[in-house]
Amino acid sequence: EWMEPQETANQYEANLRHMVLRSQQSGAKVMLISFWGPNKTDYLTRLSDISRDLNVPILSYQGPRLDIVHPTKDGYRVVGKRIFDTFEKKGWLE
Repeated sequence: EWMEPQETANQYEANLRHMVLRSQQSGAKVMLISFWGPNKTDYLTRLSDISRDLNVPILSYQGPRLDIVHPTKDGYRVVGKRIFDTFEKKGWLE
């Protein structure tokens, strides 16, 4: 079962957009990882907007979880491989 977010979708977008921009300005490579469930379309839309607007890849995790957010051991393997594959595709590995 999903907990209700602690902030509105507008606050979420503003905060995340600010963090991504600050990270990019410092020279960091940014990748977003979504653990939102399908019932949070307003938050998913905001996340997709940020990804598109700021040219940031997004990984959406919908696999098995230990709790509301955290993947299982096998889930972390999947997430880790997808992160690595995205970094490799983007040329972020040296």
